[in-house]
Amino acid sequence: MDAPRLERALAESTLVFDAETIDAAIERLAVRINVEFSGQVPIFMIVMNGGLPFGAAIFDRFQGPCELDYVHVARYGHETSGGELRWLREPSLDVAGRTVILLDDVLDRGISVLRVTERLQTLGAQTVATAVLVRKAVADCVTQADYVALDAPDLFLFGRGMDYLGGWRNLQEIRALNPDAQA
Repeated sequence: MDAPRLERALAESTLVFDAETIDAAIERLAVRINVEFSGQVPIFMIVMNGGLPFGAAIFDRFQGPCELDYVHVARYGHETSGGELRWLREPSLDVAGRTVILLDDVLDRGISVLRVTERLQTLGAQTVATAVLVRKAVADCVTQADYVALDAPDLFLFGRGMDYLGGWRNLQEIRALNPDAQA
């Protein structure tokens, strides 16, 4: 990991959402999910690695019984644009006949959310609801999320699970990468 490059990217980035704005958006979304899935025992399925902070926040706020699992897919690696979807881990729980709430960090083109949803349906999930922390304003999106905490412009974002070159997933805010830093 190139620490000087990561530090420069952070210093030259632009704040998109501060921690308080993100926390409030997650709280509003958690209330909706609690109401709409009350009386059910859903499986919260986190898309790793980026979906971990958001997924944990929603999971922690669910007020009924539920189960937790994860899938691990990758499209970006250490690039700033996505490639082919690679499966690194399938679900471990049996999703057949179950309600699954898929939790991911960002919806840009929607490829990861669409492919994971399709896989869960193939495995027999009765319902797959999708929730994302951030939905980018992308014209050629192939699917939409059922639950969206925040809407953002189509910029390369990092923080709150989203990374740049493998770093800064741990930031509590969400920042936009300066286009010059991508070179």
